[in-house]
Amino acid sequence: MGSDLLLTRGRRRTASALRGGWRLSPREQRVLDALFALSAGHWAVRSLALRPEGFTVVGATLGALNLVAAVLFLRRSLPRAHASARDVALCLGSVALGGGALALAPPFDRWPGPAEVGFALAGGATIVALSGLGRSFAVLPSRRRLVTRGPYRWVRHPVYAAESLMVVAAVTAGPAWETVAVAAGAIGLLVVRIRIEERFLTAVDAAYATYCQRVRYRLLPGVW
Repeated sequence: MGSDLLLTRGRRRTASALRGGWRLSPREQRVLDALFALSAGHWAVRSLALRPEGFTVVGATLGALNLVAAVLFLRRSLPRAHASARDVALCLGSVALGGGALALAPPFDRWPGPAEVGFALAGGATIVALSGLGRSFAVLPSRRRLVTRGPYRWVRHPVYAAESLMVVAAVTAGPAWETVAVAAGAIGLLVVRIRIEERFLTAVDAAYATYCQRVRYRLLPGVW
């Protein structure tokens, strides 16, 4: 009786998580992924070769990140389920503000050495975490094959942890109240994004719920 009740609750949670989501045909999804890959490739070229200040450590880091993202968009598997449009819209806020913090930072050739090094190290960590996702790469909440290898053995969201450090590096490059405010907003919305993503995945994938029990921390071991 107890197990039947749990299964019923699980089905209700799954239906609730998928309500309001959308469905794309495999062809439409592949076209969308190709467009995302083209966009990431465009930003990779801009970061590496077309900036007026020439080659910089920060630009090279961004270029490498966008190049990796372009490849992953082309290689990733089709999603089994999407989050609702409302949840996706909420998650986009952290993406937009994260880019805003970088846009408000000084020109890349004026970054002090420590900020450059911090950004490059955080960018390298992001690339490692993204590469670990492989065909399960996603930007917004969707269900694909669960990844538990590499840094995902220690925290549930290593990509977000590393990206947060990139935002912090952008703030230290030229502290100003606007940059600090946008960065704080980006990190705050990232917490919202993580909670939305975990609620969705727990509802549609029993393996993810088990993974959350095994890997306790989201961003920083021993803290959260």
